[in-house]
Amino acid sequence: MLVLGVDRLREIADALGPPAAEQLLAAMASRLDHLLPPGAELTPLLADAFALTLVEPTAREEIIELAERLLTAAAAPLTVCDEELRVSVSVGVAFTGTGSASTAALAHAAATAQHRAQERGGGCVELFAPRQSDGLLDSLRLENDLRGVLAGGEGLKLFFQPIIELASGELLAVEALVRWDHPTRGLLLPGRFLPLAERTGLLSQVEQWVIGEACRQLASWADPPRVSVNVSAAALAAEQFVANLARELRGNSLDPRRLILELDESALLASGSATRVHELRALGVAVLLDDVGHGYSWLPHVGRLQLDGVKIERSIVEQPAAAAITTAIESVIGAARTLGLTVVAKDVETRQQLERAQALGATAAQGLHFLAPVPAGTLLDVLALSPPAAIDVADATALAPGAPSPGAERAVTLGQAASLLGISASTLRRWAADGRVTAVRTSGGHRRFYVSELARVNTPAQTKLRLPDLPEGPLANLASVIASDGVELASIVARSLYSDRPGWFAREEALPPLRGWLSALALAFQEGDYDQLADSLRAFTLAATVGGSTLTERHMFLERFGALLETRLTRNGCHYSEVNVARRTMSALTLQQLSDCTEQSTTPRLPARRRRAARAHSAERGAPRG
Repeated sequence: MLVLGVDRLREIADALGPPAAEQLLAAMASRLDHLLPPGAELTPLLADAFALTLVEPTAREEIIELAERLLTAAAAPLTVCDEELRVSVSVGVAFTGTGSASTAALAHAAATAQHRAQERGGGCVELFAPRQSDGLLDSLRLENDLRGVLAGGEGLKLFFQPIIELASGELLAVEALVRWDHPTRGLLLPGRFLPLAERTGLLSQVEQWVIGEACRQLASWADPPRVSVNVSAAALAAEQFVANLARELRGNSLDPRRLILELDESALLASGSATRVHELRALGVAVLLDDVGHGYSWLPHVGRLQLDGVKIERSIVEQPAAAAITTAIESVIGAARTLGLTVVAKDVETRQQLERAQALGATAAQGLHFLAPVPAGTLLDVLALSPPAAIDVADATALAPGAPSPGAERAVTLGQAASLLGISASTLRRWAADGRVTAVRTSGGHRRFYVSELARVNTPAQTKLRLPDLPEGPLANLASVIASDGVELASIVARSLYSDRPGWFAREEALPPLRGWLSALALAFQEGDYDQLADSLRAFTLAATVGGSTLTERHMFLERFGALLETRLTRNGCHYSEVNVARRTMSALTLQQLSDCTEQSTTPRLPARRRRAARAHSAERGAPRG
């Protein structure tokens, strides 16, 4: 049995209306019918799928060849409601030899394979394998959990990432990004659950929650920045979208000009989008076009809808392109600036990418180079510590007033300090009031704590840090990513740590011990043996200490390496469980280092004379000796 499903039919129905979707299905069935073998016919199975049962003995190769022909025929343009559409289908194939005895079981197996084909991006053929049922059951459970959250449960959270104006270095806005704090799966990133929400028709509800929560967060801030929120085509197409948004703004006593909505091109192509955008502009809400690429297809939308800005896609700043492409990109961005639009470069991770974005003409940027997405409280802490111009990944926890000169010492917030020590914020406040730990005050009256001061904390109870559990068993994918990308990620972190004179992590002498530590880390995940992780970290830390690095440098290096590793794993499509394990392991190692320094037992500081001799020896040999 073959199950054929039309990809993204829900979006077509949202854009052109349900009758258009029905007309498309009828036209697709008519087109594919003449390709069928004698005695076979397409039977409607679901709202967007057909079943094709072959009862005559047929070789597997012939069936797969038939499926490929069906894919090719489906890809040709179709005219529906005076619109020329190019759609794709996904095909799932199941054979009676896979253990599916009944027709119903065979249909279920083929539908499972077709669902897997759509998860891979659509337009492909997938053969059923029993393990696919496990993945479908996992998706079903996740969908059920998401429905429970949207029905009134708790779990969804907003994180915020700054958007920085490049000319002045000032905070232009913050983008609201949804996360799901799942009770058993941990913190889930959008890529884990938003595609599921889109497939099951829950995306509009998630976006309604995001808009409502963003408005409530804005109302709670004393001096709120502008907040940017993503909106899908399905949400924008809803008849009451603008009315519901206006009600949220009024209910929270918010100036509509503080809200920015980000739409992609598919949303602007949806039926009624022009009316919605004009209503939003009349309301006072700004509108940005997201994921602008190399071409000019978006320019008509800008003029027709009077948009406020565009966001250029990641690939444009990620790496240098051929001269002709670079010229085209500059021309596109120049056209946007001529129209008076804000041009935001997305996902800027390194200083080189920032410089490329500036060279191409971007007027603003966001990404890990400035600050990763953080909860609202952490965002306010960072803004309180630092003027917006200084928000940078190399300075995410900036100096508090009265602190030593840059490079000498860094301060962390009350919440961050409490987390590092494994105690509650109220306990840390009491220790600060008792003089047990020294705190400094910002101009706004907030407490800030130096990391080195935290390392010297010594209480009668001898405070111990709560170390997260290490994983159980091998994780080959995680080991592979660390082995192949570890040095690159460490290099990105090292470049981001220092603003002027490079420190130890950015020097050549750091490479041998770094590679040794990464090899030990990869081997631990490869073999599932984590007993030596602490010792390998101590050897790496000792090399960094002998090389002259400060505790702050070492702490920030591990913390940021873990964040970049998590981002890379997610981008590579690793399972969420492996991403959670990576986060947990790096947290354990980061806290282990601080615990070692606090106990002053495993990372001893050499006398000054021996440190100078060791550094001289390191420069001569190219690597510090432990």
